[in-house]
Amino acid sequence: MLMSNFLFGAIATATLGYGRPTPSPCAPPLVYLFTVYATESTPVIIGNGGHGNRLFIPITGGSVTGPRLQGKVLGLGGDWGSYDSANKTFAPDAKIVVQTNDGATILISGHGKSPYINYEFETGSEVYSWLNQVIGVGIIQVGEASLTADIFQEAEVHPSCIVSPTSSADVSSAVRTLTQLNCNFAIRSGGHSTWAGDANIAGGVTIDLQGLHSVSVSQDKSKVSVGPGARWGDVYRVTEASQLVIPGGRVGTVGVGGLATGGGLSSFSARFGWTCDNVASAEVILANGNIVNVNDSQNTDLLHVLRGGSNNFGVVTRFDFHAYPQGDIWGGTVNYDIETLPDQLNAISKLASADPYDEFTSVTMNIVYNADGTLSVQNGLQYTKPVEYPAFLKPLTDIPHSSDTLRVGNLSNFADEGASGNPDGLRTLLATTTHGTSLEMFTAAFDAWNKSNADFAGTSILQARLFWEPYPQVTYQKAGPGTNVLGLSADKGALVVVGVAAAWSNASEDALMNQMAQTVVTDIDTAAKKLGQHFEYKYLNYASPWQEVIQSYGAESLGKLKNASKKYDPRGIFQKNVPGGFKLV
Repeated sequence: MLMSNFLFGAIATATLGYGRPTPSPCAPPLVYLFTVYATESTPVIIGNGGHGNRLFIPITGGSVTGPRLQGKVLGLGGDWGSYDSANKTFAPDAKIVVQTNDGATILISGHGKSPYINYEFETGSEVYSWLNQVIGVGIIQVGEASLTADIFQEAEVHPSCIVSPTSSADVSSAVRTLTQLNCNFAIRSGGHSTWAGDANIAGGVTIDLQGLHSVSVSQDKSKVSVGPGARWGDVYRVTEASQLVIPGGRVGTVGVGGLATGGGLSSFSARFGWTCDNVASAEVILANGNIVNVNDSQNTDLLHVLRGGSNNFGVVTRFDFHAYPQGDIWGGTVNYDIETLPDQLNAISKLASADPYDEFTSVTMNIVYNADGTLSVQNGLQYTKPVEYPAFLKPLTDIPHSSDTLRVGNLSNFADEGASGNPDGLRTLLATTTHGTSLEMFTAAFDAWNKSNADFAGTSILQARLFWEPYPQVTYQKAGPGTNVLGLSADKGALVVVGVAAAWSNASEDALMNQMAQTVVTDIDTAAKKLGQHFEYKYLNYASPWQEVIQSYGAESLGKLKNASKKYDPRGIFQKNVPGGFKLV
């Protein structure tokens, strides 16, 4: 289908005029439910394990007076994926042929991963011809309960239509049309954000970039071109075949676009800098639909602000990353009893402030509050050489532990391990701050977080974490002055990125959990100021919506970001009409 035809058909009922000052959600008021009831003696199984015999597909766009469809399944093809009962997800790549009760035959193609399964329709029926211009986002239901109702807070935000482009031309057409009609829209890459409305939008249009997921290595192996919808685990599977690496995400299911434009911490940060520092060039769709290239000779100011400036300037449809030779690495997860905490804090403080710092080292220390109210310690260790138990990590590896997954392996294997520790199906939050490396500071941060744990009593908390990621001075030296807009420089000294995370199941507790996170961050910042260990910087990819991330980059960076916004987006479309993410004002 033509993307422009789909867009105009889907949003024509919004009756918008050009240049209207107040953005409209651009929404047909009615969303149709396509319901297939299996009539065979054996129920049609979507996935396996005997789960259900109904496929419900909310259809966006199309006719607002069209009939509700009912019928029977004539056949299934391809792979509908296995139903993951623990995470309540499907990942289909398949087709289903249905026959409506009034005799129309319809082919439905389903692909993606719940809750964002896209469905496309083909039919020769004149009565249902409007389906040919529709893309639906699917909700698979079993019995009386939806399997995807509790996947993410983002899943509870229902756009009026989802655009699923497969080319930069599709994105250009979509953005140009939405700008002309003054519509609200969202941009989704991997959709890994923990807060509703970051990469989705209620009543507006979500541009889902998962169809732009190509990964290709340049002939000289110096660059890797990646679509924004690719996931880091898939990127690594391509790059490691050429013995290369891009400094990217440690969780395989995280999308490329959000991480790369938000900064991007990785296991390679001390060697190669932030992920955004390694964007050599990119293709960007501006608000007027123009497709521009940004690199060291074209639109250099735009390239600069994209390195940390997030979704404030356009839609990136291709990243060209610097690539580096890389083989297997060593690392894994190590679990400890909470009684080891004093040794843990002493070790992480010394490691974070070490000079010289072993640049092959990456550490994430987690203090974990478990559902039964107990505490434990879990460290993620990586050494980006195939060297077991390197001397630099000895202060941590010498601490007695209960279990570990330490081994030599390829990067995609570790990315898959990271994804297994970040399951879908939970309500989650993530907040962040930054502090110095002294033992007193680490102790004060733990005390501030631990004090809040008493409030978990009687809630549906499943797990909460306080975690630290050292950011040594050597990282600053990997990028030239002014490479990114994060506002960090070597004269600030070594710092530590702090994360406050929680997962729970009861939606009525959302406000409580967010208030607790705000209190913890405030208390950590207060302690840091008293100890002379405070940094304003907030890491965008770990931040909550109530945090002023862009402003934490400092006045100089904020000025550059605002100037670029005025130049490349003079109408402020990505400030006003794209409300998700962290804005410049």
